[in-house]
Amino acid sequence: MCGIVGVFNLNKKIISKKTLLSMASKISHRGPDGEGYFVKDNIGLAHKRLAILDVTKKGAQPMNSKSNRWTIIFNGCIYNFPELKLELESKGYKFSSKSDTEVICEGLDEYGISFFERLNGMFAIAIWDNNKNQLILARDRIGQKPLFYYHYEEGIIFSSELNSLLNNRIIPRDIDKEAISEYLLYDTFVQPNTPIKNVKKLEAGHAIIIDRKNNKLKKWK
Repeated sequence: MCGIVGVFNLNKKIISKKTLLSMASKISHRGPDGEGYFVKDNIGLAHKRLAILDVTKKGAQPMNSKSNRWTIIFNGCIYNFPELKLELESKGYKFSSKSDTEVICEGLDEYGISFFERLNGMFAIAIWDNNKNQLILARDRIGQKPLFYYHYEEGIIFSSELNSLLNNRIIPRDIDKEAISEYLLYDTFVQPNTPIKNVKKLEAGHAIIIDRKNNKLKKWK
């Protein structure tokens, strides 16, 4: 179990690393083995690491693809990454780690986000496209790994956990009474709703693609 958080300001306002540190501090229990940050102008990503597959620094996140197009933070486990790695190696890709994260990076280079369809596993992932200045958020088919987000006019804020998300003071704390009623009726929150108004849980098998011109919520599966 790892933890991911991020902020993307569509208004080009510079990201404060202090904001990321504050949010990431609330999910330290998800990743006791290390942490990493990526801050570039109006995009900021943070990762709390639980080292399993490759415990060296080569498996640390955020991780860049060899082309430097993709920067990703990832929570999950890809069961078929050895097979995917062999396939990519046959196409000429080189790998420096034993992590499934690196396979995702290079798979994105080869296939774009259609690579999600090849992944057998559980994941919540945030991808920064350095060429398009575009953020992509995605969850696995079953929704085993959580990802919460708050989308507003000036950008999007996301995290693996609700309490981490709410540590960002931009987000209003208004209770969603309809969501609470659904919880009392069904004993669970009906996705994408959460107890906080306008804070959503990304649905299983879905991706958000967002930049200054586009804002799409789509199924990838």
